[in-house]
Amino acid sequence: MRAALRVFAAGFALSIALTGCDRDDSDYRPLELSTDPIVFEDEFGPTIFEPFLTARQDAVTLADVVTFGDSEGAIRIEVDPLSVGPFSGGAFTVPVARDLSGYNALRLQIRASANVSLDLIGFGEGNTGTSLYTASTENVAVTTQWTELILPVPRPSRLRAIRGMMFFSDVAAGSDPAEGYVLWIDQVEWITAGGLSVVGAQIDSKNLQAVFGATVPIGEGRVTFDVDGTTRSMTTAPDYFDYFDAADGDGSVVEFRRGRPVVVGGGEARIRGQLGDVEATGVIQVTGVAPPVDPAPTPNFPPADVISLFSDSYDDITVDTFRAEFGAGTLFELSRDGNAVKAYTGLGTNLQREVAIEFVGEQVDATGFTGLRLDVWLPDAAPEGDRPLIGLKLIDFGPDGEFTPFEDPDRDDSQGFLGLGLEGSGTEITPGEWVTLEIPLTDFEQSPPSIGGALQSRANLAQMLLSVNTGYLFVDNILFFRN
Repeated sequence: MRAALRVFAAGFALSIALTGCDRDDSDYRPLELSTDPIVFEDEFGPTIFEPFLTARQDAVTLADVVTFGDSEGAIRIEVDPLSVGPFSGGAFTVPVARDLSGYNALRLQIRASANVSLDLIGFGEGNTGTSLYTASTENVAVTTQWTELILPVPRPSRLRAIRGMMFFSDVAAGSDPAEGYVLWIDQVEWITAGGLSVVGAQIDSKNLQAVFGATVPIGEGRVTFDVDGTTRSMTTAPDYFDYFDAADGDGSVVEFRRGRPVVVGGGEARIRGQLGDVEATGVIQVTGVAPPVDPAPTPNFPPADVISLFSDSYDDITVDTFRAEFGAGTLFELSRDGNAVKAYTGLGTNLQREVAIEFVGEQVDATGFTGLRLDVWLPDAAPEGDRPLIGLKLIDFGPDGEFTPFEDPDRDDSQGFLGLGLEGSGTEITPGEWVTLEIPLTDFEQSPPSIGGALQSRANLAQMLLSVNTGYLFVDNILFFRN
């Protein structure tokens, strides 16, 4: 499966790393929901197709020539190579949630205009950004003959109120026909299949730090089934699993709220997963990190003299992300006396692991501004007694407002780097308390070429990179000001 195709629509990925998410299968549902097993038979009926936001919008139509058996209609999907257009993908949903807990598999008939590999197909995605019970399989071999495909449900009891009947994502690539191809899907229905059993389950193993009060980010799981002698592996949303602390059961480090582990104290936890009677392999090692007790100091600049990226004291511009995927660490957001704070953990113990904040969509013109302010809080001590240090980089995308690769001879981007807390730097980071940094923007215009060159312009500031030597960092009041 190509990583790019997992981003189906804005907000599709589960936001489990921060504060959890609301359920799209509400606990306050009607007493009786429909158990209708039919997803597609001859026509769409109550089932509607919702293309993913970045996918081809007209890829799915109703076929009346190529159908399965005596069927009068089938789902027809056109799949293009990326050189021609966007990928094909979307969710088949119903307007009213159904109770599917009595079924253990989704069955469908599928064929293609050539022998191809279907990137992704599954169920449980309601295309809302809040779906909890998605499950999918990848790289499915599809031939020119109709073939039955059975997608097992990892835990049927969880599907009590589901709108997402089926979803897919596909692009012509690899051994697929270079010009693209057509998929047909027919007779899609939920079934109770015999000869189906779980033979293995897994959650991703990782080591992370998590701030008190934060939900531990778990990630997707994997469940392996035996389907009448054939192995089928499904990638699953984390809510199919139950979780427990294998290190300490007294709840002093983590509590489980709505099934998710939340860090409540210092120490170590070992989060394991359970799928019914099957204990999953993999363990999440969690270290509880204590946040600052008090909120950061309140800035007092006049609002007209501020461009704010993050502050409760001002209106913020639109920031694309406070933790770009190419950056390091895990991001949490917490509150100190009602004041929001960004917390970054898992940064390592050197200045090479940078947190990347991006505001490319609303770039900052700080030409007439004089300084950059941040309030930072670092732990009591750096490793091995070193001074706490912060590396801070500002990046301007140049007059065209576009990122230009470093190797491009016509590159008009520029960046400036400062090391804060170093001997003789004029700044000292006092551990264990909030430190207000008000840095003249001219300092970024004087950084030496040996560390990336100097900032040449402030008209198209688009990125800010932070690094520390302490493993984690708390930040508030990120803003540009003029005095």
